Amino acid sequence: MKSVTTRVAAVAVAALVALAGCASDSETPTTPPANQTESSPEPSEEPPANDPTVLDGITVEGAAGEKPTITFDAPLAINSSAFKVASAGDGDTIADGDSIQCSLVSVSADDGSELYNNYDADPETLSVNASTLHPDLLEMLIGQQVGVRIILGSPAASETETPASIAVLEVLGIVEVLEDVAADTAGLPSVEFADDGSPTITVPEGFTSPELVQRIVLEEGDGDVVSASDTITAHYTGVKASDSTVFDSSWERGEPIDFSLQQVVQGWTVGLSDVKVGSTVMLIIPPSMGYGASEGHELQNETMVFVVKIEAIADGA
Repeated sequence: MKSVTTRVAAVAVAALVALAGCASDSETPTTPPANQTESSPEPSEEPPANDPTVLDGITVEGAAGEKPTITFDAPLAINSSAFKVASAGDGDTIADGDSIQCSLVSVSADDGSELYNNYDADPETLSVNASTLHPDLLEMLIGQQVGVRIILGSPAASETETPASIAVLEVLGIVEVLEDVAADTAGLPSVEFADDGSPTITVPEGFTSPELVQRIVLEEGDGDVVSASDTITAHYTGVKASDSTVFDSSWERGEPIDFSLQQVVQGWTVGLSDVKVGSTVMLIIPPSMGYGASEGHELQNETMVFVVKIEAIADGA
């Protein structure tokens, strides 16, 4: 199942996706921290400020959990991304870093014709963090409760020939995406460390990809606790679970690197949050929390296994 960021982008509800660093970008560098390198593309400009008044004439009706009816006087001019709460929820409170299940319906702002609807399919999973969401949408979601419906207005995208659109995003629930696993659990990949600390990761034959990100603390540090908004300095090696081949390693390059946990794949964000500096952890990241939404990416269908040594919380973003 593709992520909502990819499927919504296909119908030009680009407001869902942050302008800087999106996991659905097929040109995203292979490695999670590589989004911080000089070769990575930078956004050409800041996203325009949210102007919810353009959405004032839109009415959203329908029972919770069912596809809503979106009514407005067409055509509706939408020249920049806009967000507005259509109705509040009454469930659990949504926090930064949560993964939420959601349904979404999108219609053309020109004539009201339907562009996208996943109410007839399984809910999609969306990560509430700065690497996948427009900053105004992120700010609006945090602190809302499950059941909230948010109206999203998105301007036309000339490069994809898609019209301006109006969407309603409904949050159905908060889902678990991380499982802490004991290091002595049978069937896990094995790790051997060289004298310089570099790991060799071997994935056993017949290894089955987990549905959740698995975090295995190999050695716990005694430093500060990392948060999802931090920039950290870390050493890492990543291998494909399918054949144990290394696809990237900072140890091979000879030095750790700095990267923001808000600009990496979701498996890194959730897996390294709440870990103490000085810790060495193994992360097993299924495609859904890695590059599964990145069409054509060489790791799109791969479960990735990383060993990460967190050296420090770095200064700056």
